[in-house]
Amino acid sequence: PYIILKIYSRNLIYSILDMQYRLSTYEQNRYFLGHGYFTGENVSLKIKYQLIPVLKQYISEGILDNGAMEPIRLLEAACNENKKEDPKRTEKNCFSDYKKGVSASRFLIEDGLDEKKPRNSKPSVPVENLIGRIIDQRLLLNDEIQNKLLFNTSICYREHENGGITYQAQLLANSQQYEKIRRGGSDGRKLYNGGTIKINKIEYHFTGGMQPKEYTIKNPKRNMNIWDIHDRYEIGESTSPNVILYRIIWQYYKTLIDNLKTYLAVYPEEQNKTKLLEYIVSEWNVFLGKFKLIKPMANSDANKKAENNKEANRKVREIISNLSVLWNNPGDVIMMPDGTEIILEGVDNEMSDSIYKEYKDTMELLGIKQMILQGPPGTSKTYSAKAFLKYMANNCTDEELADIQIADYSSEEKYCAKLFKGKGEPEVAWDIVQFHPSYGYEDFIRGIKVSTKPGSDTILYETVNKVLGNIAELAEKHKRTKFFLIIDEINRANLATVFGELIYGLEYRTEPVATPYSVNNNNRISMPDNLYIIGTMNTADKSIGGIDYAIRRRFLFFEQLPDVKVIQRYKSEKWGDQIELNAQACKLFENVERLFEEEYLSPEYRKEDVQIGHTYFLVDSKEKLKKRFEYQIIPVLKEYYKDGIIGFDSYDATDGFSGFLNCIAGKINMTSQREDIEKIFNDLIV
Repeated sequence: PYIILKIYSRNLIYSILDMQYRLSTYEQNRYFLGHGYFTGENVSLKIKYQLIPVLKQYISEGILDNGAMEPIRLLEAACNENKKEDPKRTEKNCFSDYKKGVSASRFLIEDGLDEKKPRNSKPSVPVENLIGRIIDQRLLLNDEIQNKLLFNTSICYREHENGGITYQAQLLANSQQYEKIRRGGSDGRKLYNGGTIKINKIEYHFTGGMQPKEYTIKNPKRNMNIWDIHDRYEIGESTSPNVILYRIIWQYYKTLIDNLKTYLAVYPEEQNKTKLLEYIVSEWNVFLGKFKLIKPMANSDANKKAENNKEANRKVREIISNLSVLWNNPGDVIMMPDGTEIILEGVDNEMSDSIYKEYKDTMELLGIKQMILQGPPGTSKTYSAKAFLKYMANNCTDEELADIQIADYSSEEKYCAKLFKGKGEPEVAWDIVQFHPSYGYEDFIRGIKVSTKPGSDTILYETVNKVLGNIAELAEKHKRTKFFLIIDEINRANLATVFGELIYGLEYRTEPVATPYSVNNNNRISMPDNLYIIGTMNTADKSIGGIDYAIRRRFLFFEQLPDVKVIQRYKSEKWGDQIELNAQACKLFENVERLFEEEYLSPEYRKEDVQIGHTYFLVDSKEKLKKRFEYQIIPVLKEYYKDGIIGFDSYDATDGFSGFLNCIAGKINMTSQREDIEKIFNDLIV
């Protein structure tokens, strides 16, 4: 498929440039893109995220006419088809050296206890077996297994202060955490002394400290039953086998249920998935009911109490071993209680493949560590940039994301709140800056700081690092952390001026580049391999220039387009009134979308660049949707109308779509004609 795509894309681009009659042969050759876009591995990714964005900019700048959009769409379709066929793009198992081929009977029998040689016991075996089964089943994606199970603080959380540094880990610990996190007491043995598993060839250790002869029902720290605790695992909570196994099963079923609910909110006609969701919910409820009934018999004799606890843990493994969803494989037929047959399946790849995984994989495969999220207003560009950071930080919470934002560049050892709180070095750290037309090199790379000498009026001039210089220096000193710099509204500044000689450094990482300023007697600066740049770009704003081609070649471009499915899925887990409200919001979205079809849209603009996005329609009440319509959507569309982006003939209508057009054209007064506005709004949502 790669060879076909290379030939197809080159020939297609020749055809596109040839059909642009306004350009001479010299001009065509000048704008034809170089061979680098068509060589090497992962050509489809280069074409999709570098070459196609350049061609679309050619259209926006009038180098190509709008007739080129159709062959460009064909090229996009070819890239997407190639992604499906390319074996490198299918999800491979990133796990190795784990417990493979675990059956229900094996899971029931193996408790990891060696009665003859207790010191050889491996009490983490049931947990390792359960994780091994979930990996082998392939019903959850690799990222879901990692983020929902292995690195989820709701399942397990341990921390230990060692040498003045607090080390943290979840169900698994990496090599550093394995060495540093130890038990309390005089022996100080390693706490993560369970078995091992490799993720992307990196070895991790399972948590230890579990005893097959311990059983916990109530958490004494919170005075709550363990099945009522749905937030973060607290330090000091029991790690009895039944607690950890329960929490893994809970998150496994929760992930399956959430995936299916999200899917069915968009595709409610899928009968098998609808029945499967009912079955999974029912099986979870039955499991939970049985789990609550398991209570080891009390006994004053310590040995007999231990045996009773051991038997209770065996019963937990027994009810887990009877779970049909867990021990069947995708494609297997499951019989429901009413005799109906359902097929065990996950959601479609389109729904389950994380777009953030696509960003990560594309950067890694192409070795390009700069990306831009581009799209019209209201398409969640800045939100998506931060969501990508959360994904890279093992799906951390908003609070955890705030703790890893760089707060103090001058404090190398405590540059973020997580370090200041003594919670260990972060895997990801980040900062954000917003560009504007007057932003320059001296604001971004290096510049002169003006200050007064303490205790006098003497003015001091000092050359200092600015945002990029600071974060590059910090990343150079903390190689194990991935540093991300979000540049909001990246195209509002003159990028060639702002980046200066660092344009070279973006491509040739680690190579020192000379700058006009010296900091600490060094005029060179380099971009470390662990520093990433994420830009956001509003494509509707033509008052600012595009990104020049030398810079474009060094960035990946991911489109953030209006997506009605986001509206359909918004808070869909609430069902009921929210589903009905989402349907009304979708109808309003569709009516607004009509304005960006050929009938109303200026030929100078592409629909993908200017159509207002889905975030304008994400609400949890009809009243909020109406307010959005009046005070956000219509004002933006009025600006579009004034700027000539959309145009139409208006009539004396005060209802329906024609009334909507009159609102935009200013023929209906948004203040005095309240009843007309109300009627127009109601007409547009049904």
